[in-house]
Order: sequence, then C-alpha cells, then structure tokens
Amino acid sequence: MNFVTKPKLWIVIYFFLIMYPTYSEDISQHVSIEKMSIIEAHIEKDLMNWQIPGLSVAIIDNDKIIYRNYGFSDKKMEQMITEHTLFELASNSKAFTAIGLLLLNEEGKISLNDPITKFIPWFKVKYNNENVEINIEDCLYHKSGIPVKTIANISPDIESGAIERVVRNLVGINLDFKPGSSFSYATINYDVLGLVIKAVSGMTYEKYIKEKVLIPLGLNNTYSNYEEAISTGKVSQGYKMNLLKARLYTAPYYRGNVPAGYIFSNSQDSALWLQLQMGIIEAPEPFITIIKKSQKADLSQIDPLHHTSYASGWFYNPDRVELLFNNIGSNPNFSSFFAFNPDKKMGVVVLANINSDITNHIGIGILDILYNSNMLFKSSDKYTMIDKGSFLIILLCIPLILIFLFLFRKLKESIKNKKRIILKKKFHFIKITIVLILLIILGYITYTAPVLFFCGLDWNFINIWASALLFPAIIFLYFSLAIMIGYLTIISSYKVYNNE
Repeated sequence: MNFVTKPKLWIVIYFFLIMYPTYSEDISQHVSIEKMSIIEAHIEKDLMNWQIPGLSVAIIDNDKIIYRNYGFSDKKMEQMITEHTLFELASNSKAFTAIGLLLLNEEGKISLNDPITKFIPWFKVKYNNENVEINIEDCLYHKSGIPVKTIANISPDIESGAIERVVRNLVGINLDFKPGSSFSYATINYDVLGLVIKAVSGMTYEKYIKEKVLIPLGLNNTYSNYEEAISTGKVSQGYKMNLLKARLYTAPYYRGNVPAGYIFSNSQDSALWLQLQMGIIEAPEPFITIIKKSQKADLSQIDPLHHTSYASGWFYNPDRVELLFNNIGSNPNFSSFFAFNPDKKMGVVVLANINSDITNHIGIGILDILYNSNMLFKSSDKYTMIDKGSFLIILLCIPLILIFLFLFRKLKESIKNKKRIILKKKFHFIKITIVLILLIILGYITYTAPVLFFCGLDWNFINIWASALLFPAIIFLYFSLAIMIGYLTIISSYKVYNNE
C-alpha cells in the first residue's frame, strides 16, 4: 500500500466503523429495535461531531447485555475496539476499593468510625492549624476535608510502595473543613483507603483487590495491577486532543492512585459488575450484603444544587431514576461513564480511550432514550475547546508579534535618524519603570494562573491533562501583550521631529 492511498483507506475504514459498529448481541427484548436505532444514531452523531478514537458501550437490561463498539483501540495498527478491550476506569475504580474496604468491615477487622491513625499512625493532619482525626467513613464519603488540589501532589510512579508515598504527601496539611462537616470530592481520599486496606490485610492493595474482590466476583478481565493488564495485550492505547486532533498520548502512570482511578476493565466485565450491583447476578456471600451497604448514600451531605449525595464509589441521585447510581471517570487519556438502577434492573457503561466530556454525553443520551426522559444537554467537550482555543490564540499572536517587532525596528531607525525626539526623559523613565512592574505582575499572574483559577493546581498537572498547546498559547499571549504595551509606551514618549 503506497503512501498516497493509505490515508484515504484509513478514512474509509474509520467512518465505516462509526456508521457500522461491531455488534456482539441481539437486541434485548426490553429494548425495542426502534429505541436501539435511536441510541445508535445518538452515539454516531457524537462520534461524527467529536473526536473519539475508540468507544465501547454496554447496555444492561436485566439479564440481557447489548454491546456496541466503535473505532479503534490503536489507530496506527487499525486494531478495532471490542467488548474485550481494556480501558482505565478512572474514578469508576473507587467502587471496587469501597467493596474491598467494606469487606474488611464485614469481617470485623475495621469500623467505619475508626480513625485513619489507628492503622496508619503517622497520618497527621490539621484543621485551623490544630491536629484533627479523619475517620475511615470521612474518606469513604469524601467528607475528610482533604483539599481537591491534592490530586496534583500525586506523582507519576510505577514502583511498589507508591500508595504510601502518595499518602505521606498529605502529612501535615491543613484541611479545607472539619472532617465530617461537609462534602468535597478529593480523589486522594480513596488512596488513603487503599493504604488502610494494605495495613489491615497485610497484602498489597493490588493483590487484595484481585484475590478478595475481583476473583470471588468472577471479574476475570478486571485488573488492579498495571503489568497484569498490559500482559494481556488487550489494553487500548490512550489519546488526547492536541493540534486539533485526537493524537496518541502515553500518559504517566500513577501507581499510587490505583485505588482511586487506575483499575483496568472492559465493557464485558463492567456490565457484569453492574449486574452484580443490581442483583441480576447473585453474588456470593458476604458480597450481597456488602454491595447493598455500598449503595447506602451519606444523606447527611446533600448537594443543594443537584440533590445528589455520595455512596461508596457512586453518586446517588434519588430525583433521577435514570441516574440513581452513577459515576463519571476521567484520566489524562481515558474516560468512563457508569449508571444503574437496581429497581429497574437497567444500566449503562461507556468506555472511551480519550478523556472527553462526550463520554458522559453519550451515556446520558442513552439513558434519556431508554427512560423516555428529557435530561440530554447540548454536547460539548472542554478538552477540545481548550485545544481549539489555544490553537487560535497562537495563530493570532504570531502575526501580532511579528507586526510589533517590525514596528519596533522602524521606531528604532526613526529614533536613530533623529526623526523622533523624546519628550521628557524623566517622565519617560517613570513610565518605563511602571510598565516593567506591570509586566512582571502580569507574568506572575500568568505563571500562577492554574493556582488562581484551577483549584490550586500547577502547570505540570495542567500540561498532563490538557492540550499541549495550552501553555505555549499562554506564553504567546503574554509576549504579545508585553510587546504591544512596550511599543505603545515607548512611542508615546516620542514625537515626530520636523526640522522644517
């Protein structure tokens, strides 16, 4: 195949896979062919409008599972997505950690009211600069007061002991509020719980979840260990929006964040997981009791805007039958959407190999169609918008910088040839000093922008998650403003000299 025709064939194959997804099951008797056609049209519309390299969907209708798979797990190798393709589950990993923790509780080895320091003695934190205790329940329901920005403290790490290193970074921090008094979703809460599991069980977190949770529940294609997942050869490549296109992106691996966001699974096992959650498939004891306990939300903290509260790894929304239990997962190059209703025996899984808000939009749309509700919103993706916006800023700034550099050159020649003369040197010096101070302040604001506007996160974190164009766009914007202000300041101090 020659260089010219290969891209054309790629385009044909890609759009064929979008318009004609791979099927694995017949239509469910409870989901009509008409509804399924509408669902497929909804998915295909989002895939045509937004760049999602690969997507796997599972619709659970009682004991029937409908799979729809789109695109590629590896675009370069043209490897297709199937229900066996493995994805990072991101925050949908938390529900597995919760089950593992509640198993220890059921066995009488821990109480949810136990302070974390009972098992991790060195875990000392403060509130208002005074030592306070965080209980296991506080972490389980995101009531610990641990700041949201601590996610940026999780460093790339592939070595054993990574979870402990992540948790040690919390020692001595000041909490945002008194433990138990409010709700704030901080992903690192579940890393703390992962270390509690290790301390109590005497096993690594990864081994405990595999042997005590995944294997007993028959989730044989779900992995808590990165190397084991990779060894299957079924892990999808990850992608990220960059330069107006979904491009291959090998994100850092955060082994210290596995309990909160780095369990691997496929749509087949994820569908089985939701069937277990809904009681469609009977789990072995004591998991029936534990699963029911994990779905008991903490009603002491209810979001007044969305009327949601948090269970163990799930958001609980009693006002929306479609979203009774749900969660959205986002990692730098993967995303996921899970939702289920144990009473209706209906659930939806959406897995994507790119971090995109469209994963959530697809899931909501499927539920909207299944339940004949009216909650679907206009599709948008902040990661695509950031990429496009950054590209546009750079595109506009480059000619602007060149124009002002040209004007600076002309001004320099004009001054050198005495065609312009300075008005008042003293005021000129003061003006230049003020402008330099303003530019330093502007530079500092630019440097600290993530801290000021993104919950205290830093540029390193932003660069991993967002388009690679974002930081250069900010730099181009800063220099464009600096050179424009500098030129206008200097030229305002000179007047055209006419010796006639």
